[in-house]
Amino acid sequence: MKKVSLKKFLLGSLIALQLSNGIIGSSLSTVYAKENDEEKILFDENGKMLHMIGMIINDHEEITVGYVFVKDSAVYVEDVRNGKIYNFTNISEYLKYPEILYTEIQNVLPDELKNADFITQEEANELVNRFSITQDTVKLWGMDDLYDYTYETFAAPNFDNKNLRISNCSMFNANDVFHSFTVTDDYNEANEELDLEANNYRLGLTEINGSYPIYSNIYQDAPVGEENKMGIITRYYVFNKDGERIATLKTQEQVDEFININVEFLDEYTWKASFYNGYNIDRILDAIENNQPISNETTTYFVDYKPACKSLKK
Repeated sequence: MKKVSLKKFLLGSLIALQLSNGIIGSSLSTVYAKENDEEKILFDENGKMLHMIGMIINDHEEITVGYVFVKDSAVYVEDVRNGKIYNFTNISEYLKYPEILYTEIQNVLPDELKNADFITQEEANELVNRFSITQDTVKLWGMDDLYDYTYETFAAPNFDNKNLRISNCSMFNANDVFHSFTVTDDYNEANEELDLEANNYRLGLTEINGSYPIYSNIYQDAPVGEENKMGIITRYYVFNKDGERIATLKTQEQVDEFININVEFLDEYTWKASFYNGYNIDRILDAIENNQPISNETTTYFVDYKPACKSLKK
């Protein structure tokens, strides 16, 4: 995929003025389930609008469906397909401002769903699997001359994206970027409660809140230091109450299978995770997405992992 420069992405607001109903200005949220309505993903959740969100990190492409909101001067995305909440202000800094695009969910829905108030988890998965990220070019005026502006947009078979309202951005600042997202008048960040650990048995991009202890191997009890950086969890190690390692989980498929089998006993286990926080992560994310094990050599250090067992569905 051809890389688009940061300078071009910062022209998002200019495009809003020059494309007819086209580009506006500037991410990634399992069903954020209600206990009695687990399949319903509302288009408007407490003032937050549902979006399709895409991110490009070098050659890695990721699309999901989620709510975008502000909390404590940061932009968050609640990924409704896996339940995680991502701080995109921190992600944009950690990944050196990846290319991100988004659009309101109604803009990419099939006709039979456009008049609904929600979609199901299955429909969200089908929607994401249908779309990909592509590039398009438009002529814009600048410095008294026309020039070609290349931007990212969503594409799907038999889908006309000519006038698709999308936004391109590469940095997430709550004051500058959030207002480019479409939100309803009744959103109030003071009412936003963050559950950053819910259903968080996931490999991939992870942010551990605050400073956390780090280890040079999985059997250490005393940490060798502390860190506060985000990164990628590449595998999990599970220990029983006697300190014996009972599982090494190298793919998301293995993680999910272990949880389903052992869900009633998870509170009895102690977990550690291998953690990588370098910058060349596209191949790692591709491998995780394709259920391919990550080499243990791709580890910066090891961390404690404390999953929120009470959030699991049994």
